[in-house]
This record gives sequence, C-alpha cells and structure tokens, in this order.
Amino acid sequence: MRHQHRPNRVLTLCWAVATATLLLLPVSLYAQQEGDYFSGSGRLQRVISEDLHGQSARFHTVLRSAGSTIPLSIEEETARRYGDTTVQLGGRWTSHGPEGLVVIPESIVPIEEGVVGLGGASTLRTILVLRVNFRGAAVECSASDLSTMLWRSPENVGEFFEEASYRQIAFDPDADGNGHPDVFSVSIPYATSYHCLPYIWMLLANQAATAQGVVLSRYQHVMYFVPGSATQNCGWTGLAVLRCGADCWAISSACRTIDTTIHELGHNFGMRHAAVDADNDGAADPAAYYSDHSCPMGASGIGWRRFNAPHRDQAGWLPLENQATVSRSGERYISSSDIIPDEIPGGLPSVTQVLKIRVPGVAGSAYFISYRHSDSRYSRNLPVAWDGKTSVHRFDGHRESLFLGAVGDSETIDLGSLQITQVESAPNWARVRIHFGLAPTPTPTQTPLATPTAAPTTTPNAPPRNRFQVVGKVKVPPGQLRLLRQIRVSIRTPEGGLLTRRVRGDGSFTARLRRGSYSARIVMRPGVAAPARLKRGWKRFNVPGTLMISLSALR
Repeated sequence: MRHQHRPNRVLTLCWAVATATLLLLPVSLYAQQEGDYFSGSGRLQRVISEDLHGQSARFHTVLRSAGSTIPLSIEEETARRYGDTTVQLGGRWTSHGPEGLVVIPESIVPIEEGVVGLGGASTLRTILVLRVNFRGAAVECSASDLSTMLWRSPENVGEFFEEASYRQIAFDPDADGNGHPDVFSVSIPYATSYHCLPYIWMLLANQAATAQGVVLSRYQHVMYFVPGSATQNCGWTGLAVLRCGADCWAISSACRTIDTTIHELGHNFGMRHAAVDADNDGAADPAAYYSDHSCPMGASGIGWRRFNAPHRDQAGWLPLENQATVSRSGERYISSSDIIPDEIPGGLPSVTQVLKIRVPGVAGSAYFISYRHSDSRYSRNLPVAWDGKTSVHRFDGHRESLFLGAVGDSETIDLGSLQITQVESAPNWARVRIHFGLAPTPTPTQTPLATPTAAPTTTPNAPPRNRFQVVGKVKVPPGQLRLLRQIRVSIRTPEGGLLTRRVRGDGSFTARLRRGSYSARIVMRPGVAAPARLKRGWKRFNVPGTLMISLSALR
C-alpha cells in the first residue's frame, strides 16, 4: 500500500517545491524527505476536518511554526494534553499514505500554556474574513455578501454569537478601525484541480492579504472562505481549529450556508459535534453523527437555532448559578436554555436552565436536561422535534454531545434506571419529574410514555427573590440612532466589579441584579472612538429601589 501512494506524494512534493520557489514560500517545509529530522517551536493545535453531508469527521494535530502549518502524527491523549500550548517539538518526517509527509514527534516540551478561557463578560474577539479566490474559480459569495451575513443583516452571525454565548462573546467586525468590516478578497495561484493542500491555501492567502496591507497579528480569528469546488479532492467541506486562543482559524467551502459558518466558528470555541446516541451506550450512532438538529454543531442548512446545553457548557458560557446537579427523585422547574440568564423574567418559577445528573458508573459523564422553545429570531428554525420539549443529552465534557431524546408534556424518556418526564410547559419554562430507579409499572389507563399531570402544591427549586430585573433605556438625539450599535452600558456592582451590557437597536438593555447600590454609565465598544459629547459620568441607582433607569448617551 505504501508503494501505491508514492507517485502522488512525489507529484505533490514536486509541485509544492516549485510553487514555494516561485512564490518565496518556506521551501524547507515542503522539500523534506522521509526520515529527515524536524525541530521547531510553535503552537500545537487540534484540527477537525469534516464532511457534513457524508456523516464523517477526522481529528488531527498540527504545529503552527514560523508562519507555516506542519501536520503531525500524534496520539489523541497527547494532543488533548498539549492543545493550544506553545511547545518545542522534535521528530522525524515520515510518509502517511495519501496525506503525504507528516512529522512523528519524538519529544514535546511545553513552553507556554495557550489562552483557552474564551468566556468572561463581554470578551471581544477580533476576526478577519478572507474570501480566497482560486485560479479559474471564485468564491460563490461576494465580499459584500459575506459582510451582510456576518455583520450587517438584521439577523447576522456576529449578533448570533453574542446572544448564544449569553453576551459573553462578541466579535469586533472592524479591528483595523477603518469604518468597514474586515472582509477582504484575495486571489491565490492555485487551481481547484490540484491536490488538497489547505495549509498551502492558508499560507498563500495570508501572503496576499499582507500584500494588501492587512496586519494578520491584529486578529484572533481568521475565517477563510474558498470556492465550493476547492474541496472536491479533500473529502471534507470544512476545516477548523478545535478550541484556541489567539491563533484561531477555520476554512469553509459553503459560504451561503449560515449555520455552517456558525458550526466552524463553534469549533474555535471548543465545541465538538452534536450527535445522536439512540441506545445510550455512550457512543455516537455512526449513521447519526450530525443528527442532533437542535444545534448548529449538528447538521447544517437548517437555519437559526442556538447551541444545545452541553455545548454551551463546553464553551464555558453557562453560569454556575443557572445549572443544578440532581441526585434525588422529585420535580424541578427549568427555564428555557435559550433565554439569556441575566434576562430571565422575574415571574418565572426558576432561574435554573440546565439540570445535570451523573451517569452511573461512568466517570465524568453526565445527563444534561434542558428545555428549548423557538421564542426568538435566533431560535426560530428550531425543529419541531425539539420545540417546546425537554431535551436529554449525554456528555463527558470533551467528546461529542449525544442526544438521547426529547419529550413533550406528559411524555417520559426511560433510561433504564432513570426516567425524565415533562409534566407541563409554557413558552419560557417547563416542569419536569425525575425518577431514579426502575420505571413504575403503568396502570391499565396509562402508557409507558405517559404520566398523569397534577397541579403542584409547592414550587420545586423556586429561588428566593434575591435578583431583580432592571430595565434600562439609552437615549440618543434624533439622527444618531447608529450610535446605539457602538455603545455599551457598564454597570459597577457593590463589590466593585463591572458588568457590561449590550444596547439593542431600540436603545434598551436589561440586567438581573441582586440587592445593593449600583452605578451605570455609557462606554464605547472597544476599538470605536468616543464622540466629544459622550456623557462619561456615573448614574447611581439602588436595587430593588430602582427597576428602570434612563441614560443619555450625549450631552
């Protein structure tokens, strides 16, 4: 088998060396021979390549060193241990079937830990979008199309991530400060009929962008859009780094599919795929690897819906106070996981959005119980199989999320030693019954998946009224409405901490605050210059004494 692949490797190697010589690429990277020794330092990254239509995906590891991307052959446990870490690596080049040459590490010495904590209040991420045209093949979307999809449309990818992350992540579309989204078209001397060498695509695209004056070091994410025909010889339609800090990137050949773009960026935030596990054996069903359609990390081409509960937890976006661990039978109220925690209406019976139950006998694995409802524009395409229902997932914290089932009112999912019933529901909440042990024998008037409903005599897990909904309004003069997209509201807590809240298009903002004395003021979005007339003073208010505050942006 090794001999059968050698002609392809030789052709690939010769073409790469010729291209490198012509374009002044690092020839040393592509002119290696089997057995040569490699030594270098860089950031170790785990990469996922996937075929969303073929129900398959592969993980591999690369070293980002001196502007180049070097493929490695490495065990998954080692890759996970050193993922997004700067290392000094030594090893041998060896042939690896149709993929050509890779480095098998002989030594890995960590130098610096990566920046993998991507959560936190209003973490602003810089992102560069490159529209990479090939020789004789252009990307199907124009630069204007991409800007509209990502930032300018009333429903856009940037705002989606703000809401899906519960306002903990925001993308800065104009990190270079020129007043336009950072979307650039570049052309590379590469034909779609050539071998699939995505790391050369990236290198050529980066060189072309640099020639246009783009400062690559300014960006934490680079999103490469390539022609649909570019990946015809690849066996995948998307490629992305899995959980990264300052050197994130993704490649997509499906520029017209919004949830594919969200999917690839989701990998950057650490999310694996959304699979189905119909028999609850802890492994994704091979024919249903992308079949949790409630989440963009599952199938693409469905439209707007937010991430499922395990993936929000995996990204670090789910606040601890909005999740609870259950170990005894009983009834619990849960609010919709699609509501931003700080905006949960005060009248709901609980602020808990996710219940976790340990999977018996499996260390680190838990059942995630959440309620979903298509109650907003970014969840309006949630399929009916999940809409208004309690979803149950199984998740071990680092592999795929496994969907086990969703139940509506008076329906039960039976997991053997655990039964979960949705007793009743409303648009924003559900009441669920959790029973540990074997399922009770149904009476002749019952069915195994039906449980009689009864009005509760008490309110299970209802929290004390220690948090209050504060509604705010930012006022701007007529003709200055565009300013609302450039400002934030900073709230100083009694402990001296700062909360940042995004201002909606109508000038409103909300926050759920505990009792105490607070101050609020207008601040500009990072990277945006403040107008001379900006009001910079703090406005004091007390909670619960004041539940409506009004701020003027300009003097």
